[in-house]
Amino acid sequence: MTGYDIYRGGSFLKSVAATTASDTGLSGSTIYSYYVKAKDAAGNQSVSSNTVSATTQSGGIAACSGALTSAAAIQAAMINASAGTIITIAPGSYSGIRAASGDPRLDANGVPTGVFYSGASGTSGSRIVLKGCDPANPPILQGPATNDGSYGIHLTGDYWEIRDIKVTRAQKGIIEVHPILIAYKKNQPLYRFNMRRFVTCSI
Repeated sequence: MTGYDIYRGGSFLKSVAATTASDTGLSGSTIYSYYVKAKDAAGNQSVSSNTVSATTQSGGIAACSGALTSAAAIQAAMINASAGTIITIAPGSYSGIRAASGDPRLDANGVPTGVFYSGASGTSGSRIVLKGCDPANPPILQGPATNDGSYGIHLTGDYWEIRDIKVTRAQKGIIEVHPILIAYKKNQPLYRFNMRRFVTCSI
């Protein structure tokens, strides 16, 4: 055997060569489950090991204190945002309900187009920030289906900054008709965006 693939909560986490490993970016007072698969030089994997569970200590990442933990809370925060608002989201997957997004743009069936919507605006000196609290574990904002005509994030206001999040399972990723800043890590994929004008910077 040349190494091990580690899975957390049923999803691939990382590969290691040693028989010990660590995990970072976890929330406090949370139970996590793990199992491993040994692999050879050709990439062939063994069957899964037994699953083990561990509970993190209280506290977690300081930046995640007070972070939003539900799709409804994220939708409400975006709708009620104003210049200088920082919307921080905890790691996890958040499936928004289009009917609850508040987006005034409707599809042919009268359903709001945006899954996560805001018409709020920041200013050039005080942007509205939408971000994940843990860059190593970005939250995933998603809609109900891929080919349903939906927008994952729909922004109609000015001066938004988006960082450390993923948008998936929507017809289009991010729709924005005004300039926004998208910050992303070097050598990391820039997730799908659909907008007329935007600025990106690497961090």
